[in-house]
Amino acid sequence: MDDQQLWFAEFLAVAGDFASSANERGALVRSTIGKRARDLLHLDDKTIDSLVQLTPVFQTEDGWPEAWTAAKLLLRRTNISEDLRRRVATFAQTVAPRGLRQRVVAKLHSRELFDDEDFEVDQYVEREQESQFEAVSVGKELGKDKALLMEMLPRLMDRGSRGMPFSLGQGVAAAAEDIPSLLGAIGRILGDTDESRLSTLFLRGVMSGWSERDLNQTNAFLDNSIRSPIWARWYSELQLAVVFDDRALVRTIDAIEHGAAPVEDFTWLSMGRTLAPHRVVEFGRLIDTLARRGMSGVHTALDTLHMQVFSSKELAKSEQAELGAYCLSFLLRYDWTSLKVDQTMVEHELEQVFDYAARHASGFESLKDLIDKVIKHRRGSGLFDRNSKGRLIGPALMRFPEQCLTYLMSHPLLSQSEDAAELLLLESSSAERGLSNHVPDEVLLIWIMKDPDLRAKFAMRMCRLEAATSTQEIDEGGAFSLARRIYELSTDKLSAVAILGSRLISSSFSSREIPHMSSGIKMLDTLPAPATQKEAEERRRIRKELSNRIEWMTDLGRSSRREPEGFE
Repeated sequence: MDDQQLWFAEFLAVAGDFASSANERGALVRSTIGKRARDLLHLDDKTIDSLVQLTPVFQTEDGWPEAWTAAKLLLRRTNISEDLRRRVATFAQTVAPRGLRQRVVAKLHSRELFDDEDFEVDQYVEREQESQFEAVSVGKELGKDKALLMEMLPRLMDRGSRGMPFSLGQGVAAAAEDIPSLLGAIGRILGDTDESRLSTLFLRGVMSGWSERDLNQTNAFLDNSIRSPIWARWYSELQLAVVFDDRALVRTIDAIEHGAAPVEDFTWLSMGRTLAPHRVVEFGRLIDTLARRGMSGVHTALDTLHMQVFSSKELAKSEQAELGAYCLSFLLRYDWTSLKVDQTMVEHELEQVFDYAARHASGFESLKDLIDKVIKHRRGSGLFDRNSKGRLIGPALMRFPEQCLTYLMSHPLLSQSEDAAELLLLESSSAERGLSNHVPDEVLLIWIMKDPDLRAKFAMRMCRLEAATSTQEIDEGGAFSLARRIYELSTDKLSAVAILGSRLISSSFSSREIPHMSSGIKMLDTLPAPATQKEAEERRRIRKELSNRIEWMTDLGRSSRREPEGFE
């Protein structure tokens, strides 16, 4: 016997002594050895023999589910050697569940496919269906054994049951003679047990299986559950397992209005295509009911509405228009501004709903009130929050660029055009890109041409200012081409240059901006001759400040790479 075999032989002998203890330590040893059996089975025949001999010590009334799962997962693979398959088959025969109790425990113990770190991806669907079918079959046997079912019910409802309780529940519901009586027993467990120790997966499986067997009885139970002192709290869990038809929609609205369960429990309404079969006017009533339940309700309603927008491609054009009108109405009627918009998902959902409302708006006039609401939200305490997120005006700007720019430039809530420009820059991915994500350059220039006296300076505050990507582009004057054209259209050249310089200087706080500043200097040098002495002086001032910053940042970069004095 080599050293490795000797070590494992001694290890298993010691482990067997601990495993025989009927306490938590013994349970931990049995579980640990069982889980690692997959590795032990790769060793040699003598190690397998040792494991087989110790099996009676490791097995309890519940069998040895950890070892059975390890062996079963190995046998399911197609890429193991015949020698290993022979060893595993020998071990599997020894640890296979005996009797219905052990088969139920095995299904409660493991998620099977999801516990296999090396499962074969191409076999995923087949293996998952196989596991579910096996669990449903075991559940059907359990449903016919009422005594064992009642005995194991607390365990089936325990949060520690991490395997396949949903499929077991489906099987039980398919075979049990008296589902209402079973639900009565489950209800007593729900009422007597701390929620933190409960899992509703088995219950949801029972509801799913019952609905397939008798949907009318299932619906009658759900109708009554809304006002039940026990079941109202769990309504969401119950309904989640049953088809969401017209009756379910009406019932769920009633449940939300009645406060049957915390509104946060209804986030499942946004999952998949729960509401897809229903018309906009129907699920709109449900979303409105959620939104009237405080800020948590607004959040849940937004989740749900976002999923309808996401799934709207299959809707007819008339229904898409109806959904767009509902999105606009929702954004105007409910206080989404109190949500934490900076949270990634809230930001994303708001952007998508805003975008859908703008794309299906009947005209720009219909969006003005929404733009006003965004401005009030952005202003906050009177100043724009530079950390504020969400592209909320962007969708309206993309759909109606000229009308939106004109409206914002003279908006009564924005005392100066600088405020409007800053508001729009908040919608941009970066100050350098400006409005380019929302308004094409040519569209912006056409808009300026219609009233250059008022619009050129405004446009210069928010136009695209992207640096050249090559020396050739700088030499050919390609950098900041949009800013150059706006300057040429401007009737107040001095103000245009001053605004441009302010933007270049204010964004120059990092050595990464050196190409940006260099492009700015080159553009200033290639502009037409200054119209006035003041403009010439302003150009020189901007050029000097940018040059000084470039020199300072370059020196700073060099000094940061030097070794400190005394370095050895």
